[in-house]
This record gives sequence, structure tokens and C-alpha cells, in this order.
Amino acid sequence: MTGVQTCALPIYGSGDGDIIILKSGAYRGSGNRQIDFNGKKILVTAESVIGTEVIVDPEEQARGFYYHTSEGPLSVLRGVTIKNGKADNGGAIFMGSRESPTFINCLIRDNEATGDGGGIYAEVEGSGNGFNITEWAHAHFYNCSIIDNHAGSDGGGVYTFGPLLFRNCILWGNTQDAEEL
Repeated sequence: MTGVQTCALPIYGSGDGDIIILKSGAYRGSGNRQIDFNGKKILVTAESVIGTEVIVDPEEQARGFYYHTSEGPLSVLRGVTIKNGKADNGGAIFMGSRESPTFINCLIRDNEATGDGGGIYAEVEGSGNGFNITEWAHAHFYNCSIIDNHAGSDGGGVYTFGPLLFRNCILWGNTQDAEEL
């Protein structure tokens, strides 16, 4: 398909230490769903990290990003909006139990999970149930906004029982169907 932007191809073709600069625009279609860093220590950044000019839009066909191969703090996503993701758990971002990527200046909005974590979900090692970052994983979020996401069960914005670091972040307008305790 000519003229279709994909952010997955440069990620898949990269190696540790690479910087991938995404041009402004909307990234839609099959090459922009369930994007996997494959454990690489890379920086994926918007060309301009001011504003929300790079949009990853899975068009309600899948989640945006899938971290499951020991991504650490040097696996960085910066200046990207993830919207219209939809999955069973983690509408925008799914993290396995040993992943600890870094997110800077990201906007996570208007995503949906039929289960838990409308915006963000991470798995408990061995259980596949919940968002529990183990002692190996400590995802970091800096200057991010998690807005207007929805979960069919728990955690409209974020579903977690484990340690996450949120610095200067906004969580607002997220909803869930489960009853409050």
C-alpha cells in the first residue's frame, strides 16, 4: 500500500540504541496495531514532542502497543497519542509481568478494554490476571495524560496492583463497568 504510514516497520527493523523519529500524522491500519518493541532498547519519538501530532490509531481493531519481551526503561515511547485501541485487556497498552518501558509526553485517550485496563494493563506473572508489575518491572510515565478510556470490568484508565511511577501525569474521565468497592 503506497502512502500508508506505519510506525511498526521501522521498529521491527531497528536495533538497540536506535532512535526512530515519527513524522506528524495519523498512523492507522494493520501496521499500526499491537506494535511490539521486541525487547529492543530504542527511542520511538514524535518529530515534535510538543503537542499530540503523532497519533497511533488501531481503529478499534486491536490495542496500540504490546510489551511482552523484557522491555526495560531504555524502551522509550515519547510524544505519541494512542487512541481508539480496543482489546480484551489493555485497550492502548498491554505489558507483561517483566516489562518496564518508559513513556514520556504521551496521550492515551479513547481506548477500550472489554475486560480490565481500558488504557493500560499489565499481567501478573503466572496468573494472566490483573495488572501487577513484579519486582523486575517498574514502568515509568512522565508528563502523560490518560483520558476518557473505558474498561468493561476494572481500571478504566489503568489496571494495576503493582508499582508504577507516574510523574506529572493526568488521569481524567476514565470509566469502568465494575462496581466500586
